[in-house]
Amino acid sequence: MFQERIRDKGRLAEKLKHEVDLISTATLSEDFSWVKDSFVQLLQGETEWENEIESALDQCGVNVRLSDQGRSTEIDFRAAKKNNKKQQQQQQTNKKNKC
Repeated sequence: MFQERIRDKGRLAEKLKHEVDLISTATLSEDFSWVKDSFVQLLQGETEWENEIESALDQCGVNVRLSDQGRSTEIDFRAAKKNNKKQQQQQQTNKKNKC
């Protein structure tokens, strides 16, 4: 259940926080409550890490919250766009040098 939700929705900090909230409300017997608590701590750590990544990407101009296709799709799109622009500039420079 958890794996499917994370796989389908992605690992954005906002989604992970929702999972932490969801798991925190689960009731388990005393024998297994430590497992839940440990898992919640792990997810909270991952949420903080994802927040830092999202903030750094945002500072680079990549808004990871815009795309439903995931972070990598947005980054790949921007990288391809930048590479195309460089190629066009190089072609223009080569044409000028031939003249």
